[in-house]
Amino acid sequence: MFRTTVFENVASGLNMRGVPQSDIRRRVEQWLELFGISHLADRQARSLSGGEAQRVSLARAFVLEPDLIFLDEPFSALDAPTKEMLRRDLADVLTIAKTAVVLVSHDFRDMERLTDRALILMDGRVAAEGTPDDLLRLPQSAAVDQFLLHWRDQDGMTRLS
Repeated sequence: MFRTTVFENVASGLNMRGVPQSDIRRRVEQWLELFGISHLADRQARSLSGGEAQRVSLARAFVLEPDLIFLDEPFSALDAPTKEMLRRDLADVLTIAKTAVVLVSHDFRDMERLTDRALILMDGRVAAEGTPDDLLRLPQSAAVDQFLLHWRDQDGMTRLS
């Protein structure tokens, strides 16, 4: 977070690109609203909770309207309830924005909620690929099956619902 307000943090990339101020205001307000943080616009960004700061970071990325966004463990430092709310909100935003995402996560719930296709890497190689649902239900090897065991209950169904 920059040592500025939430609004200025989200606007920073647009300012660097020379976007007209009227467009900046409209776009920043739109993304603050989509991430549920409009009420924080005038707060100092460095005073935010972890979940609020993560929402600001995501709004700062999405306000640039990228075709593709890379997210590396976007929820790792958040408590479980905050993580779940942000997962749900980000899934909605990805649908609205029609933005493709490359997501790196050790939490399969992220893959289920945020991706259409997933890869499982083991020892630096692709061990499995497919839809998150297919990966859970039809593991492509014994190693992948063991890796995904934590995410299934006794009946082979996902525990994530």
